Amino acid sequence: MRLLTVLIAFLCCTSFARAKEALLGNWKLVSFYTEDTQTKQRNNAYGEHPTGAIGFTPAGRFFAFATADNRKGPQTTEDQAAAFRTVIAYTGQWRIEGDKFITKVDVAANPAMVGTEQIRFWQVKDGKLHITTAPLPNPNAAGRTMIGTPVWGANNHFRAADCRRLQQRPPFHCKRGASGHSADDLSAAPTRSFTARPG
Repeated sequence: MRLLTVLIAFLCCTSFARAKEALLGNWKLVSFYTEDTQTKQRNNAYGEHPTGAIGFTPAGRFFAFATADNRKGPQTTEDQAAAFRTVIAYTGQWRIEGDKFITKVDVAANPAMVGTEQIRFWQVKDGKLHITTAPLPNPNAAGRTMIGTPVWGANNHFRAADCRRLQQRPPFHCKRGASGHSADDLSAAPTRSFTARPG
């Protein structure tokens, strides 16, 4: 019985480590659509060519930044309001729970997000990271809900093998860990699990 308990714990830890490694790194926004949960109708929420990036660091920091296409510099109060509506930006500590990753937001463009826990479902398909929100009120259809799905392509996505290779080029320094490594955690602080400065 004790052996079975140890085996289950080992498998759970291994699964968690692999899940975390799958997310670690920088990701570039490819598309962003919303889908009505009843009609399944999709809408490109931020236009045909949105821009953005997200990152997951081994130190536990997540950041996200996304903007709609065709944004212009605001000249009026109305322009400023439009600019605010077409950007998403927040950061915080992240953790994995099953098929979800949860971010405890500590800084955000929208102050209402600070202190909240943002829950997102995720899966990697064909090299792309698909992140899905829980159902949200659909602003275009009273009484209905929608889900948002930004799709991200890998960008500067590091693994443990990359870390070992970079160790050969000072001042790179990596410490091995079960969760893999990411180029996101770039710092000169020796207490971090990964520090790097590209040459």
